[in-house]
Amino acid sequence: TILNKRVSQPRLGHAFSVHGISGNLGWAFAPVFSIGIAEATGNWRMAYVGTALVALTVLALLFWQRAAIDDRQGSWGHAKPAAGAKVEHPMAFLKLQSVWLCFSFFFWTTAALSAIQSFASPALRDMYGLPLSLTAYVVTGYMLAGAAGMVVGGFLVAKAQRLERTIAVAMAFAAAMLLLTATGWLPGLLAAAMAALAGFGTGLAGPSRDMLIKRAAPPGATGRVYGTVYSGLDIGFALAAPVFGAILDHGMPRGVFAGSALALMLGIASAGLVGLGLHRRAALPVAA
Repeated sequence: TILNKRVSQPRLGHAFSVHGISGNLGWAFAPVFSIGIAEATGNWRMAYVGTALVALTVLALLFWQRAAIDDRQGSWGHAKPAAGAKVEHPMAFLKLQSVWLCFSFFFWTTAALSAIQSFASPALRDMYGLPLSLTAYVVTGYMLAGAAGMVVGGFLVAKAQRLERTIAVAMAFAAAMLLLTATGWLPGLLAAAMAALAGFGTGLAGPSRDMLIKRAAPPGATGRVYGTVYSGLDIGFALAAPVFGAILDHGMPRGVFAGSALALMLGIASAGLVGLGLHRRAALPVAA
């Protein structure tokens, strides 16, 4: 909501890109930061203290710059309800198919992320005999590649008309990299690199994903729609972890990468259906 109201339309794609990049860099830096503190102090509790201090610093920064993120000020035209828009119940947007398709998109893509983040390292060890000290960096590489993809994606979203096509190409690339890793055909180090490179595809799709949700949201309900569809992140993380953990426990490390690729393909299908609905809606005659 803050980005939509405080950033102009031409810069909105880049704003979504920076928003996603900061998140990915945080994911990548978090284990290095917390493990580094624990090893330096010899006390794992100090790692929690360090992360808490980071959170408090961020809160202090937000309070200091609260005027810059006040969404009651300076809303751009693209973030305002259309003149004469029908007044509906605040939860009426839940009836829209596009909202739940966006929710499912977040669910599937986060399920894939959960698998890579939690189980890629031991899966690569079991498949290729690589040491955990090396495979642990695959997650960091995945996130850094995702950040690079988001930089490029911020430029693509400003030019793309059919955002679902950008999402499909980017996530199909990521799925292909994960499927290559799952085959077991590659040398170990190359397989680890392919798994990390998949992050570029998911990152590339990020800004287009956020803009697609914005287009799918009815006027005046953007914040509520984002809140609803982003809950798919938490549910995807919560449900995917035990599923992929069981796959690994049953001696099927390839299933971690193959399952992640399948989740991304299902995400492509969800985004495609959202885009198709928007295309059909745009083709409808406007009432006088």
